[in-house]
Amino acid sequence: MLCLHQWYQCLNLKNWRYFVIPSSDIAQQLHSDDCGVFVAKWAEHISLGLPVDFTQDQMVTFRYSHIVNIVRNSLSLDIHVKNS
Repeated sequence: MLCLHQWYQCLNLKNWRYFVIPSSDIAQQLHSDDCGVFVAKWAEHISLGLPVDFTQDQMVTFRYSHIVNIVRNSLSLDIHVKNS
């Protein structure tokens, strides 16, 4: 059990769901400066139960969205998915 003292709660990791997504099933970063943006978007999509279907081409838009959220001290979920 992991205790997070700042939140005064304990988390039982045995109840967590874990995901393994083969790298062949998701977009890969093409630029060394996109790693954090990719990780944030993977986490966002997985946590919301959405497909991980964004591409490298969307990283600039995602990066600016993160900047706006930081400046506004807010969190807006801007979900961009491929058109089928």
